[in-house]
Amino acid sequence: MLRAALGERGFEVLEARNADEALELARKEPPDLAVIAVLTAVTDGCRLLRLWKSDPGLKAIPLVVVSSSCADPQVALGLGADAFLSGPAQLLDLLDRLGARTGPLAAALQPVIPCESCLALVHRLEDRIAQLELANRDLRDRQARLTASERRFRGMIERSSDVVVLLDADGTMRYRSDSGQRIFGFEDDEVLEFDGWVLRAVWTPGHTPGHLCLYEPNHRLTFTGDHVLSRITPNCSLGSEDEEIGRHPLIEFRASQQKVADLDTRLGLPAHEDVIEDLPGRCRYLMQHHDVRADEVMAGMGDTPPTALEIASRVTWNKPWSTFGIHKRRSALGETLAHLDLLEQQGRVRRHTDDYGNIRWERTGR
Repeated sequence: MLRAALGERGFEVLEARNADEALELARKEPPDLAVIAVLTAVTDGCRLLRLWKSDPGLKAIPLVVVSSSCADPQVALGLGADAFLSGPAQLLDLLDRLGARTGPLAAALQPVIPCESCLALVHRLEDRIAQLELANRDLRDRQARLTASERRFRGMIERSSDVVVLLDADGTMRYRSDSGQRIFGFEDDEVLEFDGWVLRAVWTPGHTPGHLCLYEPNHRLTFTGDHVLSRITPNCSLGSEDEEIGRHPLIEFRASQQKVADLDTRLGLPAHEDVIEDLPGRCRYLMQHHDVRADEVMAGMGDTPPTALEIASRVTWNKPWSTFGIHKRRSALGETLAHLDLLEQQGRVRRHTDDYGNIRWERTGR
């Protein structure tokens, strides 16, 4: 509403999600007036005020705080704001009254000298912000060191001749080193013949990294395991271990569905549930299902960048989200993350980390 009202008054409006983005935009294209809602993110808003007024190229540009929920406007003013307005209506009224003025806009904003108690509070806030910035920097450094260490360790595993397998608590295999396939498993497209049967191995990662189907061309049937089921859609989740190795489960799953659909096959024999009479048709349905789910994930983002958990709670599942237990929610969250990963790879969404370390998602406009 405020953006539209400012546009009607001839203002070009540039928006930023956080302090760093606001400073970058302002340095590239200095504005006539900066407006922030400081309490939408207290730490980031206070930090922006402090950095803005300490920047030689920006400190002369007036900065106005607009907030209807601030209990003490002197806090904002003490941090360096040129004016405090209790709501968007006051800002629009101020700009209307300034419409006939000439000269710098800052001259129309009355300076305020904050009281001593307010200055003390401001100093405490600045000290706390500095502590948080140091803590965040230390956390990022630790994460970088941990990631580098894991990368070195994973490289050692990949080069090892020993078999290394990582399992979830429920026994689901999340990782298997290449040596495991060489020793125990079938290679993709490898053929096994016995008693007049010809079974060809079809590697179908997605539901799990090492999932394998077996295709019998003479009878036009495929043993689909958990890759294709007759009633439910196989779970396809993104976990932290997938991100560490650059794995994209849903991209793999879709490619594997297409791979099976392209076989000259008719019947599907899954690991559980019923026989699938039209296996290629079922594969196409599952791919379409995930297209619809991806659109739901996009719609679930709303206007304010949400977390993956918030998006998961807005997606349509087979039962209401409110009835889910902890294990069902974990599964739904993993699927939502897999769809966000797919959308990110397609350039339709992007992620950013807020001041509290939460990963939030937003549309890119593509």
